[in-house]
Amino acid sequence: MYIHFNLKDNELTGISIDFWKNIINKIYLKKFCEIAPDFTTELNKMKYKEADVIPNTTNTPKREQYAIFTKAYVCYPIETM
Repeated sequence: MYIHFNLKDNELTGISIDFWKNIINKIYLKKFCEIAPDFTTELNKMKYKEADVIPNTTNTPKREQYAIFTKAYVCYPIETM
């Protein structure tokens, strides 16, 4: 199970992608999905207004300077070995 997403057969899959698909279908949102090469690029696109949504990320004080966050829709404890 992928929480964020996985690229399989050139299509995004995972819980956050499923939530995103439900949202765009319910409000008839026109969307364009671009896969960034890495998370830093994804955050920079959001910061410089080149992207509007990142389906799954954690809010931090620094990120709150340029992005608005929703409440978490799922939360899992992370165990370390």
